Amino acid sequence: EAGVLLVAVNTIKHNRERVIVGVNSGFNHLIRPTLYHAYHHIRNLSAAGRERKVDYSSPVWGVYDICGNICESGDLFAQNRTIRGEIREGDVL
Repeated sequence: EAGVLLVAVNTIKHNRERVIVGVNSGFNHLIRPTLYHAYHHIRNLSAAGRERKVDYSSPVWGVYDICGNICESGDLFAQNRTIRGEIREGDVL
């Protein structure tokens, strides 16, 4: 089976070399990254509209930690993940 999990970005924290993105979902909806270190593709759907104005010969990439909203150390969807487009509060991933 296949599916898509859409989450909204509700917080962004800059912590030394890391950018930590908090979303409105957690491992209670997708536990595979926590249990098995499973890789799931993450795209910034909101940035797609903004990127149409960007020259694709010079892509914009960012490295992010995508964290869930459950206060547990393992509630991570991705760590040190390179994602195209700047992530902003309110974006849909």
